[in-house]
Amino acid sequence: MKLLVIVLLLTLSACTSRPVGPLGFVTNERDGTITVIDTGTDRVYSTIKVGGRLRGIRLNPDRTRIWVAISYPPNQ
Repeated sequence: MKLLVIVLLLTLSACTSRPVGPLGFVTNERDGTITVIDTGTDRVYSTIKVGGRLRGIRLNPDRTRIWVAISYPPNQ
């Protein structure tokens, strides 16, 4: 099993609407996506297709990047 780390840059300026509250990030292991939730409205803000099998997520201290641990192949 090969472990990859992906750095995702948050580019909220490219989105059509701005979130109201802080954002929550949820990994969807079987789907290979990350769901971004606007915690101010409790609504899904965005879904990011990453691929692989997502195993964990961390936000950097200045809250500009998230790191996602992914294992391949996705079915293990």
